[in-house]
Amino acid sequence: MELSWFGILVIVGMVGLAVVMVVVAQAQRRQRIERLSAWALANDLTYTASDPSLRNRWPGLPFVRGGQYIDVISGRTRNYRPFCAFRYHYTVDSAESSQSYDFAVFVLRLPMPVPTMQLTKEGIGAKVAKAFGGQDIRIGIEPFDRTYRIQSTSEPFTRALLTPTVANWLTGPGLNLMPWRLIGNDLLCWRPGLLEVTMLWPQLEMMETLIGLMAPQMGGPASGEYR
Repeated sequence: MELSWFGILVIVGMVGLAVVMVVVAQAQRRQRIERLSAWALANDLTYTASDPSLRNRWPGLPFVRGGQYIDVISGRTRNYRPFCAFRYHYTVDSAESSQSYDFAVFVLRLPMPVPTMQLTKEGIGAKVAKAFGGQDIRIGIEPFDRTYRIQSTSEPFTRALLTPTVANWLTGPGLNLMPWRLIGNDLLCWRPGLLEVTMLWPQLEMMETLIGLMAPQMGGPASGEYR
């Protein structure tokens, strides 16, 4: 079946539009790299456009197989604790379409390795998971237990950290920190969306407050870099 001139024009137009969109996206990406690189340099931090070496370093949410670690900023906080922050990007393909997801991830170094512990929002999804045997540690503080689902490889460790003082902070000023996870030598937080420099210092300051509250032995200086 031969195409009409109108059909040919439509195809050519669609191809041209796709090319324009690619060129615009590439230009926006270059501008973002330049902007983040300049900001990192001005703040005595290190910027890397992409860092595959971070792959598989942290199992669990929000990471999936094949994701990309983009716009990686690393260095030390104002209290000299090593950190890194980055945009985590992945795409889920199906027969009908593809959907891309982005998360801003923040990782702060702990003074020592600890058991894994994750706090996520208590909600419908958590209730379904628990109905099928998913873990949820309760600490006996009603507002906290109503807000959070706790998963941990060590319940005694979890109960030692989540004192009433910590629980009250996490249901008040620290509520926006959720979700977060302790894993190995790191405290890791994530939220949907791109990494923006305006959120970096406030997020890291909240994470440092949490570390200081959870246990005296976790509030001291940490050593090591993420590079």
